[in-house]
Amino acid sequence: MIIDVNQIADLPAYLKGANDAVNLASLAPVIARTPELKEKQQIEIADLDLLIEADNLLDLLPRQNDPLFSIGVQKEMLPGIFADPYRHRVFTLAGFEDFNRGTFENCQAFEIDGIPTLVSLGTGTCKWHSRWYELPRSVKVGHLNWEIASARTAAAQSFSYSLKMDYRSDSDAANATPHDTLLANNAGPDAERTATPAGLTDVIAFRFHFTADVWHDSYLNEQHLEVLGESLGSPLLRAINVLERVPSPLSFFSLNELMAAADNYRLIEHSGQPPRILLATLGLNATLIGKKDQDVSQARYEFLQLDLKSSAFSRFEAKLNAEEYMRTTNE
Repeated sequence: MIIDVNQIADLPAYLKGANDAVNLASLAPVIARTPELKEKQQIEIADLDLLIEADNLLDLLPRQNDPLFSIGVQKEMLPGIFADPYRHRVFTLAGFEDFNRGTFENCQAFEIDGIPTLVSLGTGTCKWHSRWYELPRSVKVGHLNWEIASARTAAAQSFSYSLKMDYRSDSDAANATPHDTLLANNAGPDAERTATPAGLTDVIAFRFHFTADVWHDSYLNEQHLEVLGESLGSPLLRAINVLERVPSPLSFFSLNELMAAADNYRLIEHSGQPPRILLATLGLNATLIGKKDQDVSQARYEFLQLDLKSSAFSRFEAKLNAEEYMRTTNE
């Protein structure tokens, strides 16, 4: 394997609009995005250099009603979930503490390959119901992801499972019946393990119900069993991840917010005139990786983008300070 590294320079370093336009202000509102990366290609972004011009930048120092611009970084945060880590917070239900606080039917939590895992006790139907998790304030749930211990290449006839989420809203009465949403229904080992249900905008508490129908045992050695090598069933659930949507620190409603977040900036003034030019360097430290199973048509790939919403600028340029890694093999 050979890895080649080079500094991205010239036009490829700029976020560009239609017809490779570097001045995004002439196209506003516009979204400029880094191009699709191929498999074995990786970009390490250190920061973003901005050149901003307007007739009077002082008018844009106070907070505006709408964002002037925002920067987004899309990553595969969890398997199958492409989202912006700056706009999401992750709640993870996993480990013996979370599993054992719930209730078990024909299953138990064991350590499998060093990871606490929900395992069926033989064949048949098994169920696990988590405890209620209360939040200090209501949240907006964007995506959910769950980890199944069995590989996607496992036989489809080995087991199927369903996963349901109960939740309460902040506006619900104290004795109101919880809402519910079905995340997976009779799914097999090879099914997608993500969901993006609609309407979860005011969640104050949640719990999960996991049900599996297991048709074949797996032979497991578990050090806590009295008889080593006992036939247990199938390793099933490892974790459930809940992604909350949060405001991004990279959405800028004023130039004052930009200058406060920038590693350095320079406001250029002329005698007797308001400042017209702002140079700013914004640290990002983002890594973008090309993936084999990405889908550009569905925006399921890693990228950085700049969403210029305001038309108040006469010039707006964004240049990446980044390195490109190209990996080659003799496959």
